[in-house]
Amino acid sequence: MVKREAYVDIMKGWAMLIIIIFHCNQACFTGYAGELLGRPWAVAAFFIVAGFFLKEDALEKPVSFIKGKLRRLYIPATVIYALFILLHNTFVRIGWYPLGDMHPFSGEPYILYGWKETGVGLAKVLMAGGSGELAMGAMWFIYTLLYAFVAMALVYWLFCLICGDADKRFYWMTAVMLSVAAVSCVLSRKYGFTISRFSVAATAMWLIWWGMIVNKKWHWGFDKWWGVAISVLLLVHCVLLQNVEITLALNKYQDVLTLTAGTTAAIYIVGFIGKKIENTIAGRFFALMGRESLYLMAFHIVGFFICNSLLSRLGVFPMDAERTLYTYAIGNNLLILFVYTVFAVATPFAILFLYRGVKKIALRIVGCERTGSDK
Repeated sequence: MVKREAYVDIMKGWAMLIIIIFHCNQACFTGYAGELLGRPWAVAAFFIVAGFFLKEDALEKPVSFIKGKLRRLYIPATVIYALFILLHNTFVRIGWYPLGDMHPFSGEPYILYGWKETGVGLAKVLMAGGSGELAMGAMWFIYTLLYAFVAMALVYWLFCLICGDADKRFYWMTAVMLSVAAVSCVLSRKYGFTISRFSVAATAMWLIWWGMIVNKKWHWGFDKWWGVAISVLLLVHCVLLQNVEITLALNKYQDVLTLTAGTTAAIYIVGFIGKKIENTIAGRFFALMGRESLYLMAFHIVGFFICNSLLSRLGVFPMDAERTLYTYAIGNNLLILFVYTVFAVATPFAILFLYRGVKKIALRIVGCERTGSDK
């Protein structure tokens, strides 16, 4: 069992909150303000923190390693994706997907699914390809994480066949992971060659491996004031000098070293703060968000849609008001941003509470029935 440190979950909770805030169509934190708050680094932070729990000896057993990742990533993502495909027509009828309006990513109009569309969508999901459902817009991350882990396990297994020296394998893996990420970046930036999820999985492999180095090899404690000072300077440096907006879903970023340095600096600062607040109410709440980040990633957009419906019914926005991606255009209205954020956080927890409550009751009923049959 891997011991969970509260400050690590706080890092993930911070990254999740940043993703939620910047998924709102808002202009409250633009330019340097948004970048210093963490907008460019939040998704990359998830990949690095995922590496904190990685062990090299686990990669030596690729079959069991991949099985574990399928259980923890593929199965939840597939079940949730399949559920939303089956709910697609319901979302169209209630106006979450306005019939005839254009999907912001595919550029195709929303339609009611027939048997063909439902079947094709479910087939894509079973093959870990996603389905294009707008409510699942953030779940690309889960599949990318899965691809990255599987590829890493296979590469490490090949190195195990070639070399019996663990130290040499580590250096080879470091060189290969960094090189693959660099090639992926060049192909995307220089030549516009990006394969959905696979290109960013190449970047993710390096970030995950780097997270393993930071936590398992170097044993960073995230508790040094001088570390915070260096991280602040490094973060400001990366923010001021980068000239490309980071969008990891499209494998878009300036270069591997800037992405790595900026994200590492951000998580060091957050980790340092996390250690100071881990026993406070705020710290425990961020840690909870970090532990349940998969489900926050899956359902926070549903929270946006629920909030959209409520705001339109209250007359805050007309039904046909401008929308971009998931929310109405709220400009720099901090109050509306706060409301969206509350719905985006509360909705996943409400779904989890309901699901786990029903599961607990079902298990009790099954347990009672078994006890009765034994008697």
